[in-house]
Amino acid sequence: MKGIIFLISLISILGLLTIYSSTYLFFGKAIFFRQLIWFVISFSLLIILSRFNYQRFWDIGWPLYILSILLLVIVLILGDPKLGAKRWLQIYQLNFQPSELVKFSLIVLLSRYYSRKSIGDLTGISKSTDFFYSLILPFSFILIPFILILMQPDLGTAVILLIVFIGILFVKKVKPVYIFGFILSLILFSPFFFFLLKDYQKQRLLVFLNPNYDPLGIGYTIIQSKIAIGAGRVFGKGWFSGTQSQLKFLPAAYTDFIFASFAEEWGFLGCVILIFFFYQLMNKIFSVGEKITEPFGKLISYGILFLISSQVFINICMSLGLLPVVGIPLPFFSYGGSHLLINFISMGVLLNISKRLT
Repeated sequence: MKGIIFLISLISILGLLTIYSSTYLFFGKAIFFRQLIWFVISFSLLIILSRFNYQRFWDIGWPLYILSILLLVIVLILGDPKLGAKRWLQIYQLNFQPSELVKFSLIVLLSRYYSRKSIGDLTGISKSTDFFYSLILPFSFILIPFILILMQPDLGTAVILLIVFIGILFVKKVKPVYIFGFILSLILFSPFFFFLLKDYQKQRLLVFLNPNYDPLGIGYTIIQSKIAIGAGRVFGKGWFSGTQSQLKFLPAAYTDFIFASFAEEWGFLGCVILIFFFYQLMNKIFSVGEKITEPFGKLISYGILFLISSQVFINICMSLGLLPVVGIPLPFFSYGGSHLLINFISMGVLLNISKRLT
C-alpha cells in the first residue's frame, strides 16, 4: 500500500515540477498552483476511499454509470467549447471533464456485471445466449458513452474505453473466438469510422502516416515534440532550461505533450527513470489483481490496470510519433484536474482492495 502511494506521489511531484517549468514564463504560478490544488484534493480523496469498503461500489455502479451518461449529454448541450471540442463543464472556477468519470464508472459497472455467478453458468446452454450475455450485452454499456464521447469529439478517450473493455474480457476468460472476433470487427469497421472523424482528426492520422505532411500546420506539434525529446539527449538541458516548452515552440507542453517537455529537461536518463516508476506502479496494481480472489475486486483491479497503463503507453508513443495524436494525458503527470481526480479515486479504491490481502 505504501509503495503505491509513494510511486503516484513521486510521479505527481515530477509532473508538478514539469508543469511549473513549462508555464511560469507566460502564466507565472497560476497554472502550477491550480494543479497543486487539484493534487491536494485528489490525494485527500485517495486517503478517504482507501478506507471506504470497495464492495459498496457494487450498489452504486448503476447510479454512477447513469450519472456519467447524463453529464455527457449535458456537456454536449451546455459544455464550454475549447479548440473545437465540447468536453468540459464549468463548475464555478473549475472545469470538469465528464468523460473521465465515465472511465471509472464503466470499470465498476463491467466488474459488477462480469462478477455475477450467473454469467459463467450460461456457458454451454446456448451459443447465441452465451454470445449475447458474455459480449453483446456488456458491449452495449460501452457503446452509449462511446458514441457520446465521439460526438464531443474525443477519439482518445473512446479508444481507452474499448481497451479497458477488451482487457476485462480477457481477465474474465470470455471465449477467445468472441474476443478476437470482436477485435477483428473493430479493425474491419475502422475505415468507416474515418469518415465520421472531424477534419483535424483525419489530418492527424495523415500526419502519422506521413510525418512530413503539413509541417507548418497540423504536423507542427509532433515535429516540435520530437525536437524537444531529441534536444534532451542523455542527461537533458536541466530544469527551467527546456527552450521548446518554455518558449512555446511546443504546443500543449504541459498537457498532452508534457512527456516531451520532461524529456527535454531531464534527457534519456530521466525518461528511463520516469518509465521505471510507471512500470513499478503497474506491477503493484497487477499484483493486487493477481492476488485478490474476490471476483468484483479482481476485475476492478485489472480494469484500473488497463486504464492507467493504456494511457501511459498511448501518451508516450504519441509524443514519440509512434501513434497518432489523440489527446491522451499522461496519468498523474499532465496538467488537468479531472483526470488527476479520477486517477487518484481509482487508486484509492485499489488501495482498499489491497487491504483485503492482509
